[in-house]
Amino acid sequence: MSLGVTTVLELPLDGDVWNLLRDEAARSGRETVSLVGDVVTNWVRDRQRQRVAQEIAEFASAYAGTELDLDRDLEAASLQTLGDDVQ
Repeated sequence: MSLGVTTVLELPLDGDVWNLLRDEAARSGRETVSLVGDVVTNWVRDRQRQRVAQEIAEFASAYAGTELDLDRDLEAASLQTLGDDVQ
């Protein structure tokens, strides 16, 4: 959650990478710093989604077949409600 506070980060980059970023920013009509900020933000959020998905998969694997597993009646009702959409 953002509180509207901007933090400045000094990021040493290879000259070729900087040139590629600058050229891409120019092509898209954006400031280079803004483009880099979006790239980093998207990467961090993607990694967070991947981590949560992995944790869910690990939980599901660890608790499969236990009382914490999916309720079979609930699963059957949801599949019946979804109907042909899941087939």
